[in-house]
Amino acid sequence: MHPNYEFYRMNQNLYGSALTQEEIKKWIFNNIFITKIGKVKTFDPNSQKGVVIIEEFDNIEIETQNISNININPNEGEMVLLLQSNINLFNHDDNINFDKNHFYILSIINPKYLEMACDDIKLKTINKVDIKSNNQININSDNDTYINANNTNLNANQNININCVDFSIKAEDDVVIKANDDIDISSNYNLDLIGKNKVRIKSNNKIDISNNSETLKSILIDITYAIN
Repeated sequence: MHPNYEFYRMNQNLYGSALTQEEIKKWIFNNIFITKIGKVKTFDPNSQKGVVIIEEFDNIEIETQNISNININPNEGEMVLLLQSNINLFNHDDNINFDKNHFYILSIINPKYLEMACDDIKLKTINKVDIKSNNQININSDNDTYINANNTNLNANQNININCVDFSIKAEDDVVIKANDDIDISSNYNLDLIGKNKVRIKSNNKIDISNNSETLKSILIDITYAIN
């Protein structure tokens, strides 16, 4: 018979005794699902293992491991939500469950850093996806980076860095890149700006186009000779 049903029947048979009801609730709370708050002492983001301090247990230091599907990188002193269990999830040969307590990290309280660890990530929404940062937005890819949408907005108060082997921006109509200060476009090999109608480059101050050996003047001379 299912254990949950056994608890239900036991609870119903003992209905009427307030003390017994409270004892049952206390037993379920202490044996089914227990959570504690811990303070991070050390943490290895690669192994997702670390040491936390549980102030409730006289500041005892406990080895722990993150068991969520989100990689975390907490700093020393950050608070984490811990799952207390008498089962060793990472060692099936450890079958001594009656006198041991293991603690596993469920999440960070007010997290500063999160990382999804999986093969593929898909974000779908009916309306829009906003990616905002007060400092930097980094998009890194070893191969190709594709952004396909009717409207795509990337907003940052400081910097947006896109690092990859190849980077292509394609649009049926217009491509507009605006900045209050500077726009730097650098390439190790080729930089192609192609438009069916025209390519327009505007600046309130100056425009610098150069490579490792030639200035804008020599480049324009080469273009003139090529046209003639």
